[in-house]
Amino acid sequence: MRKQYMFGMFMLCFFVWVMVVDNVVLPSSAECKQDVGVYTRYRIKKWNNNTQLDLLTDELLIYAIIKNREQLYYLDYKPQFEIALKNLPEGTPVQLRYVNRFPKVWKRTLYDLRVGGVPALPYSTYSLKEKQEKIWKFTGAMAGIYAFLLVLGLINKPRPN
Repeated sequence: MRKQYMFGMFMLCFFVWVMVVDNVVLPSSAECKQDVGVYTRYRIKKWNNNTQLDLLTDELLIYAIIKNREQLYYLDYKPQFEIALKNLPEGTPVQLRYVNRFPKVWKRTLYDLRVGGVPALPYSTYSLKEKQEKIWKFTGAMAGIYAFLLVLGLINKPRPN
């Protein structure tokens, strides 16, 4: 089997995995970084979910002014989160608890938004556990696809005459 094939299949599986998984290991509340600022607005990033496999989930993009700069935070879309953000007036002082983790280290994934110390968008522990299970299942599935492609490459390897 050629090394280029192995590397190419690894990169294919890795990039599909990175598109779906935000953080491999979800953080505890003590591991989250905290920013304090002023809430400005939100918007919804929708993906076309017309299939049975909803690999890419919709996201809420939350904007807040932190140290005189508008920052962007990402949060999984849930209807109750959208309702809470609709009722949150622009200019409200907020505390944002987030992490930047592998594989999407550039992305500030929000896990808690507090208004006056009271959680406005809290994740339940059940929801986080369910999300972690989904991440590990998808990671295992992508590893299985990669192993299958390697076996296929070994079977179809050109043989010298």
